[in-house]
Amino acid sequence: MAAGLSPDLSGARRHCEAAWPAEGVCAYVKRAEGWRFVPLSNVSEAPGTSFVIEPREWMTLEREALALEVWLIHSHVDGPATLSAWDLSSFTVDGRPLLPGLRLAVLSVRDGRCVDEGRWRFAEGVWAPAL
Repeated sequence: MAAGLSPDLSGARRHCEAAWPAEGVCAYVKRAEGWRFVPLSNVSEAPGTSFVIEPREWMTLEREALALEVWLIHSHVDGPATLSAWDLSSFTVDGRPLLPGLRLAVLSVRDGRCVDEGRWRFAEGVWAPAL
């Protein structure tokens, strides 16, 4: 089955809800046969307010992602489903996205339940809403 324009985030919702009250982080990699869900470990020293992807997991994802579209999804604990200043600075390097085919999604998780989501793509030098 061919991959759709963007992934169904149901796996990401379950993953981020299970991580609550810590921020959850995961990805979807676009393959010819469909979207592959990749759960990632948050090793942040302050997991309730930020995430840091376990370095080996990031390197594995990065190697696979260089030639593919990747959605990186993380949750905001009891916060809005918007990109924070930290998100913007972390996923943009020298005016370009961190990875060539990178797309972002933020899930708002309140009381252990995903209540909202936002999606972005990099276009014309900025992160813009992706429909």
